[in-house]
Amino acid sequence: MCDKPITQEMLGKLRGEVKSRLSGERLRHTEGVAATAARIAEIYLPEQTGKIVAAAWLHDLTKEYSYEKQLKTCEDFGIILRDDEKNLPPVLHAITAAAVIPAEFPDFADPLIISAVRWHTTGRAGMTLPEKILCLADFIEGGREHAGCAEVRRGFWAARPGDVSPGEREGLLDRTLITLFESKLKYARERGFIINTDTEKAIEDLKNKHIEP
Repeated sequence: MCDKPITQEMLGKLRGEVKSRLSGERLRHTEGVAATAARIAEIYLPEQTGKIVAAAWLHDLTKEYSYEKQLKTCEDFGIILRDDEKNLPPVLHAITAAAVIPAEFPDFADPLIISAVRWHTTGRAGMTLPEKILCLADFIEGGREHAGCAEVRRGFWAARPGDVSPGEREGLLDRTLITLFESKLKYARERGFIINTDTEKAIEDLKNKHIEP
């Protein structure tokens, strides 16, 4: 695994490589996520901004794979999928993108980057700060026009996370993620989709974290 600083030169090269692999619409989203992730990271984890931005560039690397190719990629990497992953196509790209990074982008095969990519869609219990930042950036980047995304985006930035105390800042991020994940589950239930258990566990974990003893 790689564990070295991510330079602007490296990010520029990465952008060019990713650009050649994504459609125009997916690239615009990815650019928006990278910009939003950088903005949030500078508030919450400035020393790791480079790695978080790299994760943003890589997070949808396999998003445009067919369902069959997603499953084949998992098979190739020995990944055993649960039913709530295998039968929920929108979550597969996070799993496969994280899997291919070490082989296809070895300069970015950093545990922080890989885990942020892996959990950016579903979340999980015990999320790291980089995972939270990328998950939020993916949901609230400016190109997301869905009402749920716009509502979370307005609420987060209206709270002025850069101007509050560190303790309040962490609470704001966690509360925002709870709203985000609940919005995702509501969307899934309304459409009869399978519910991802990692998202349910993420909500429970985040809520428990802020229960007064």
